Amino acid sequence: MTTRPLPEPLPYHRLARLPAGHRWWHPLTGTLFVAVVYTFAVGALYAALDGWGGHRGYPRSPDGTVEFGPLPDTAVGLVLLALATPVVLLAARWTGQRPAGTVSSVTGGL
Repeated sequence: MTTRPLPEPLPYHRLARLPAGHRWWHPLTGTLFVAVVYTFAVGALYAALDGWGGHRGYPRSPDGTVEFGPLPDTAVGLVLLALATPVVLLAARWTGQRPAGTVSSVTGGL
């Protein structure tokens, strides 16, 4: 998808209104999309890790989650954060109808 050249440079916080088909509800739809998809992805990953850790005999913490140890727990946390990046880029592309690169840069690239 190519974008039309801008008559004047836009500040970063205005890039979401760049597409011709922008409507007031697009940001709300994008936020709902991110919340639902990210919650589902995190839940699926936690369920898979809980099942795998329980099967392998890892101990459980007082809150009932499997404890893999400090380093693997940090890795799991970082993977969960990394899951958010493609979800936000898809939301910008599908619901915001703009290039995904405009989420991170005024030039439209990563």
